Amino acid sequence: MFKVNYSVLSYYPDIYLRSNLAIGVAFEVVGENYHKNEVKFITQRKKIVSFDDELEDLEFINMFLDGLKFEFEHTHQSLQNYIKRFVNNFYFEDIEHRKFSSINEVDDFINKTYKYILHLGLNKKERLNVNEKRKYVMTYLEGRYTDITSKHVVSGKNSLDKFTPDFVAKDIENKEFLFKFLNKNNTTIHNARSYILYSIMNETNLILILEDDMVEEEKLLKEFINKFEAKVQLKNEQDLIKN
Repeated sequence: MFKVNYSVLSYYPDIYLRSNLAIGVAFEVVGENYHKNEVKFITQRKKIVSFDDELEDLEFINMFLDGLKFEFEHTHQSLQNYIKRFVNNFYFEDIEHRKFSSINEVDDFINKTYKYILHLGLNKKERLNVNEKRKYVMTYLEGRYTDITSKHVVSGKNSLDKFTPDFVAKDIENKEFLFKFLNKNNTTIHNARSYILYSIMNETNLILILEDDMVEEEKLLKEFINKFEAKVQLKNEQDLIKN
């Protein structure tokens, strides 16, 4: 049996604000007579500079991240102890845990997890495609819901009112939830409003899943949801894979 402890490394331009950018994921793999530390970073590191216009020294950032990677991967210290020193702009989030029966399963988990979490910071050829992302998320949702299906059309109270969520799930009380990914583009708000209206008109529980860099969109959608008291939740992509 192998246990994987992992934590997201985030950059916060202001440690008192929520806005942050996921720039890496640290993994600690522990098994019987086995221990391995590994770190994965975004490949488009210029995104860190563009995320914070007061941060200009990309060379320093590269040196810092490369040093972090070398230090963590070449020591046997635990992830829990290692991340304690990061308390300012570069900050490790809460540690999550998963267990696997083989090292192949561990490697597959690490490969898919960092690609899911760091999606927008990776070169396009490295990213998970849409179907891979849905499949990855579904493995987490299956452990929380008694019944879950993906990508099929649902009808509202009026048969003409149709909606295609990415997932439909039911909890142990048979309460139904519709999940829909929102991508950051020119039609994000337009699409989200139509999804929220569907939820209002049909009294359905809707969960909209936002990409990491949608702070302004999230703020506007919260205003819309609160004004109409819609049964809609906004979640970050990373929220879906927390234990």
